Amino acid sequence: TWLVGFIEVKSGKIRFENVPDRCIETIKVLIKRTVKKGSVIITDGHASYPQSVKFADCSHFVVNHSKGFKSSEGFHTNNIENIWSMLKYEIKKRKGIKKSNLQMFLYEFFFRYSNIRYQTTDELRICWNQIIDYLFK
Repeated sequence: TWLVGFIEVKSGKIRFENVPDRCIETIKVLIKRTVKKGSVIITDGHASYPQSVKFADCSHFVVNHSKGFKSSEGFHTNNIENIWSMLKYEIKKRKGIKKSNLQMFLYEFFFRYSNIRYQTTDELRICWNQIIDYLFK
């Protein structure tokens, strides 16, 4: 299972997609479905990305991590790399995730990352109560 991650820099919204492989056609379809025309796409140097992005009517910048953490234009992938780090940490804490549970785990991770990380204890309690109310009513 391959996960391709997206992060919207201004809003911080994240999205992961399960893909069967990272070939040009797979990534091209994913970008067409996920990324707005005219967006700026910043990727690492995986071989399929430049060809995939070419069809998306977007600007594309590559960060070659073997040369450094920024592209020559000053772009970086630190935001998504941080998300990958947190995701991997959660998987390690759970001693792995079954493939059959991966999508549910990702939904939980999205929810927690998007809604819980900046909230106070009282706000978390309210949020938790709303989830319970929703699930059991």
